[in-house]
Amino acid sequence: MKMKEFSSLAKAIVERVVSVFGKEKRLARIKLYLKQNRPGSIVKGIKSDNQEEIFMGRHSRKVEILTAASKIVSERGIFNLTLEAVAEEAGISKGGLLYHFPSKEALVEGMVEHLTNNYREKIANNAEMDPEEKGQWVRAYVNVTFNQVYQNKDMNAGLLAAKAVNEKLLDPIRELYAEWQQEIEEDGIDPVKATIIRLASDGIWLAELFDIYHIEPEKKEEVYKTLLEWANE
Repeated sequence: MKMKEFSSLAKAIVERVVSVFGKEKRLARIKLYLKQNRPGSIVKGIKSDNQEEIFMGRHSRKVEILTAASKIVSERGIFNLTLEAVAEEAGISKGGLLYHFPSKEALVEGMVEHLTNNYREKIANNAEMDPEEKGQWVRAYVNVTFNQVYQNKDMNAGLLAAKAVNEKLLDPIRELYAEWQQEIEEDGIDPVKATIIRLASDGIWLAELFDIYHIEPEKKEEVYKTLLEWANE
């Protein structure tokens, strides 16, 4: 075989390998993404980029619907959460909404799942960026919880909706809290102190979520810094 022919063949093989592995990585990413954000969905195969775009488009529409539902709960109250109101807020037909969420309970379940996935991912990312291993998870929890208060009040409305519609829909949150408690107790700092830090963070978050009490910004910042200092001891 001539050198030129060999080079052409080698190039073709490399391009094929890159293509196959690139597609496999993309497929794996999509499967994981849908598993986390779409309960019960099973992806058996993806044959084209168009199908990938369809899956991502559907997920985007689901997030728009969940955001609309959360906005209604936050601004109008839980008793105004109806499928018709959500469809109108999201700018889609009721049939389009039912395609993604066939019932009000399914919609609220989606709200809770979106919240738990979002929270879990943010804590993991925050902990990963912390160079100090001791107390790493507790600091990540404090950071994310304080940011949840400011940035994600609408999505936190999923907790209110679940409590009102069907308390069993809160089971994913309960399971997540049990996981988090284990993380706290294995984080390299005193487990009692770590639990106090966590409960203090939760208290501020829940007080503001239920509109019971809003601590002054300056004092909140002081509390935040103090909790982080404790997590560093």
